[in-house]
Amino acid sequence: MRLRRQPENCPTEAARRRAGAALAWLGMTLLVLAGCTNTLHIKHDLLPSSRSQAMVSSWPLTVGVYVAPQARGFEAKAGLWRLPAGPVMAHDFEWAVRQMFDRVVSLEEPPRPGTMRPGLSGALSLEAVQYDPFLYNSADPGALDNAGLRYHLRLANAQGETMDEWSLRSAEMLWDAQDSSTVSLIQSQGTGFAYMMRNLIAEMMVRFDARPTVRAWLDAQGATGRLEPALRATAPASTAPQRILVLPDLDRWLHTDASRPLQCLGRTLGQLGQHLELLPASVVRLDFYPWLEPSTGPRTADSLHRWFKSPAIQTHARALGIRHMLVFTGATDTDISRGGILCGAGYGGGGCVGFAWGERNTAFRVNLLRDVFDGKDVDVVSETTGAVLVPAFGLPIPIIAATESTACRRLRRALTEALASP
Repeated sequence: MRLRRQPENCPTEAARRRAGAALAWLGMTLLVLAGCTNTLHIKHDLLPSSRSQAMVSSWPLTVGVYVAPQARGFEAKAGLWRLPAGPVMAHDFEWAVRQMFDRVVSLEEPPRPGTMRPGLSGALSLEAVQYDPFLYNSADPGALDNAGLRYHLRLANAQGETMDEWSLRSAEMLWDAQDSSTVSLIQSQGTGFAYMMRNLIAEMMVRFDARPTVRAWLDAQGATGRLEPALRATAPASTAPQRILVLPDLDRWLHTDASRPLQCLGRTLGQLGQHLELLPASVVRLDFYPWLEPSTGPRTADSLHRWFKSPAIQTHARALGIRHMLVFTGATDTDISRGGILCGAGYGGGGCVGFAWGERNTAFRVNLLRDVFDGKDVDVVSETTGAVLVPAFGLPIPIIAATESTACRRLRRALTEALASP
């Protein structure tokens, strides 16, 4: 699967993120103007702790878990809203630690020398939480990049001595503004916080033993293995229809309802009399948690292939009916650079006169991994160019060729043939 970057004329990532941020704040403003309460709440069903177990192995250790009062009582505030997030963060953090280790003991006091309970190999603490909101009217060009949620973590050894301290940060905007529907971008701050929290917890779990001090501590305790994908219960036999998993841009792994690829390709593709359902990755991310979050998702085709070779991943994918995967990229570029139109206005009225023309080019590409268990990559490209005419006799009236519908029709036909080929 060869990944293609977006053409240079596509909106930049910063522009897409700013558009998403603007729509999110628009949603909040509408809620306030409508008289809704400005005390918000985390959307629990988006959190991994809403599921009973994560899809990870665990280290055979007994550790303590501690959440400091600042973190447990944390409340985010910005503008006209407040969000008491601390209790939910504490629950989610403790849940994650329980997934990582065989036995976990909740601590009432911070792990310090002389206060550690006997029998613990160490303790992991959530020391503090910091939130930097994005203010849409900020004059700082780096305001969006600096906005987000930050966790400050601490690892103590069996004696209560600090072994390591570090911070994890999640960007605030984790929803793809380009590939999603406009409606999906108008989200409450509680939804945004849920995405940031699960992104941070996923990074903590997957990258925990990548820190040299942490790895040395694990090795000293005899926990020499790594945190790997694992099923803690027997996967049910698949009753789901055959599906094609629609992946986001692997460079970023932002959440999306996959509105753009679904509008182009449809919700099903035909294959030898069967109809394969197109399934957006965000629908099943929690089923594979913590491996498909923005902070942990495979960044290249090779790493995606390696991840999918895990027996646990393959077993779970079969249970969900996932048979193929695809990445949809591309854009439409309109260039009206020839001719000209003059407009004017006066006391008696106004209008335009002239004629302009140009081209509209649509280029879509699908990187298809056919049969994720034992298949091969297929690149399918569809490009269409058409004319754009803008006559102006009073008002400009653009006449635009339907390049997107043509490109999508060709792409869908080529994908159906690729899926049916031996």
